[in-house]
Amino acid sequence: MSNKSRIQDFFYSFFDGSCEQFDSTYDLFSDNVTIDTTLGKSIGRASIGAVNAHWMQAFPDLQGTADFIYEGNLVVANYKGWGVNEGTFMNNAATGKSMECSGIMIFEFSEDKIVSYKNTTDILGIYNQLGIQISAASLPTSRQKTHKNFEFLLQQIRNFSRNNVSLTKREAEILSFWVNGRSARDIGDFFKLSYRTVQGYVGNIMLKLDCGSRRTLLDAIIDSQALHLFREFYDLCIETNRFL
Repeated sequence: MSNKSRIQDFFYSFFDGSCEQFDSTYDLFSDNVTIDTTLGKSIGRASIGAVNAHWMQAFPDLQGTADFIYEGNLVVANYKGWGVNEGTFMNNAATGKSMECSGIMIFEFSEDKIVSYKNTTDILGIYNQLGIQISAASLPTSRQKTHKNFEFLLQQIRNFSRNNVSLTKREAEILSFWVNGRSARDIGDFFKLSYRTVQGYVGNIMLKLDCGSRRTLLDAIIDSQALHLFREFYDLCIETNRFL
């Protein structure tokens, strides 16, 4: 079985809430796998179960779907999930409200074991849908970053190019959100821009980067080994509410 197929099994066992099937996927992970998710950073295979348990008790009917990309020793899942909040979520009481979310899972293999697992989830969107008041303090403190890091990441993203054409500051901001699975309407709400304005920015970005779809753009970013820049910048925007 290919690594891509194994990750697909892991993904759907997670979202289907199949504990028995999910437990059987533990062998995918190395004993000292590094984990970096919405809930924070940790080391060790047991943490995978803790992450799963947190999401499943918060959203017992959690379901999802994803597009999977296989590149070298990486498998990337660009996913969407949905469910009803019936349990405590990140120290917030259950609201009984429905939510939809999107994000990216990144699995790094060494031989036949996963040695690194990263998951960026649209936590801001979830909070908004559940009616939870958002503040930087309400998000994992282990993921707080500095203004210096923000400016550095922004410049790196602006310089990302396939034809020596730099992105504007706003284009870089919107691109980081778009790559991380946010829709044009989500981006407009976050940056207080109209849907049509965001669509215009996305069109300009695609022309500058010579990409015809989100998938081809994501492939280009993975090929250039720049995905972590977009993920870290997106996280920083969300965690510090820089634009709210």
